[in-house]
Amino acid sequence: MAALSIPDDELWTAYRSKKRFCLVIGTKQPYVEDVLRRNMPKKLTSPTLLVAPYYGANPDGKRAGYNPELVDRIRHAEYPQFILDYLPIPDSEQSILRLDHIQPVSLHYHAYEHTGFCLSDEAVELILDDWLQWLFYGGLPANSLILDYQKEIIAAYS
Repeated sequence: MAALSIPDDELWTAYRSKKRFCLVIGTKQPYVEDVLRRNMPKKLTSPTLLVAPYYGANPDGKRAGYNPELVDRIRHAEYPQFILDYLPIPDSEQSILRLDHIQPVSLHYHAYEHTGFCLSDEAVELILDDWLQWLFYGGLPANSLILDYQKEIIAAYS
């Protein structure tokens, strides 16, 4: 079947995906000039957003959710890949931001829906940047607010 043929070094895949809230992690990319894109597929240099998805923390009949003990440990900032959050939407429940699921999303207007919500510059600088450093490099800066928070949690629960 010529219409469904596939080269030996490729394979067919199918993915199912759910529309979900994400935090945009990165948007700043220099544009690749058209002269450098000539004679090649545009998809090889098309700009993207880097996003980290949110997952519902609580079971609700449609999803399993997270173990409550794990949610407590995420709340206490024990894992660099998870952040517990409440989305700025009506009736929001706990959500888990998965920084280890950062992925590119096309900048095409059909690929995402902007909600109008964003982190403050201070939240990005004082929390998110440190959290990403912790995930990517294995440690927090000595003056990180996350370290202060972890110390307070240890003091409160010891």
